[in-house]
Amino acid sequence: ISTGIFNYDNTDAAIVAIDAVQSWLEKNHQSIDNIIFCTYEIKDYNIYNELLTRYFPEGNAIDNSQKDG
Repeated sequence: ISTGIFNYDNTDAAIVAIDAVQSWLEKNHQSIDNIIFCTYEIKDYNIYNELLTRYFPEGNAIDNSQKDG
């Protein structure tokens, strides 16, 4: 979801992505171990961190090992 040149709202984009993943997981949770959301800007990283703890309050493991800055 392009939040850059096309000006799609960053929070709205994250919500769409997380909603899609959550919906998919309801039927396919047994077939996957990890999901990675790749963000390019720190503001997006922060948005995802906040939203993911709301969507997945239990078992939410956020790996900061690849975070820059």
